[in-house]
Amino acid sequence: MSDLQVTEISKIETEIIMLKNQTAQNIIEIGKRLIQAKEMLPHGEWGKWLEEKVEFTDRTAQRLMKVANEFPTTMSVFGTSKLFALLSLPETERETFIQTQPIEDMTTRELQQAIKEKKELQKQLEEIQARPPRVEVREVIKVPDDYQNLKQKVNKLERELLNK
Repeated sequence: MSDLQVTEISKIETEIIMLKNQTAQNIIEIGKRLIQAKEMLPHGEWGKWLEEKVEFTDRTAQRLMKVANEFPTTMSVFGTSKLFALLSLPETERETFIQTQPIEDMTTRELQQAIKEKKELQKQLEEIQARPPRVEVREVIKVPDDYQNLKQKVNKLERELLNK
């Protein structure tokens, strides 16, 4: 590859990344607009409006609105696939996950795998916590320190009684 080709491919990579980020930003903005439209439309008109005017299914619109509700605009750097993958995490766990994972450096597949592993670990933890604690009961017979001495006295008394 020539230096000119390397420069051109670097330029293309930069443009693609910029467009991906803009797409994610636009997804958040579309979700915000859908929320506004849903609030303004009369009851029962939402589905028809989605299909006829913006050509979205209800499921797609719900996902876009959820992204808009749950992610700040600054998270658009993750790209749309990563935003949608992150939606599968409970909101209460998402922020910690984002702070502890190198999401920007991960591929979408790697992110999905990390989310899957986190969910599996969480499920295992919940199963362990749901189990009743194991309690082992053992019968322990404590022999008094003077047992042997008392036993000898009892035996002696029994012999005396038998000899009478």
